[in-house]
Amino acid sequence: MTMILILLGTLAIAAVALLYCRRPKRELVTQIDISASPETVWTVLTRFEGYADWNPFIRKILGSLSVGEQLEVYMEPIDFKPQSFRPTIVEVVPQRRLTWLGRILITGLFDGCHQFELERIAHGHTRLHHREDFEGVLLWAIDPENFRPSFEAMNEGLKKQAESSTFPVVE
Repeated sequence: MTMILILLGTLAIAAVALLYCRRPKRELVTQIDISASPETVWTVLTRFEGYADWNPFIRKILGSLSVGEQLEVYMEPIDFKPQSFRPTIVEVVPQRRLTWLGRILITGLFDGCHQFELERIAHGHTRLHHREDFEGVLLWAIDPENFRPSFEAMNEGLKKQAESSTFPVVE
């Protein structure tokens, strides 16, 4: 009996290790063209205290814009309950890219690397590349595509706010 329990325990540990080492990966990629400069878009995107004014998806972010900073992010995804999480900023390239990494409990269960990249395009406009790379054993239970409407709503809100003539921009 003891040998069977040891064998079952070993098999369970091996199964978890296999799942962890071969974590499923998925990505959600969106983009939108904005009739405003990357500097203006960056100002809107990184002015966390203004999110409630224009962002229907991420309603509030607390924290500062610096690598290693742990943020408090409150989001209201379309068709899901509001939730909060505490990602860590891993990259800040002013007027170009902002990246944070969020996790559920421990690395490997459900990780999301969220990135906003600004590309300067013709006539002083900007193309926003808004993506998240998901990874973890819980991806079998959560389909990242379910968040596409929320990402796109955020993109539209950012576009509207950046293109607004009443938005104060420091360039």
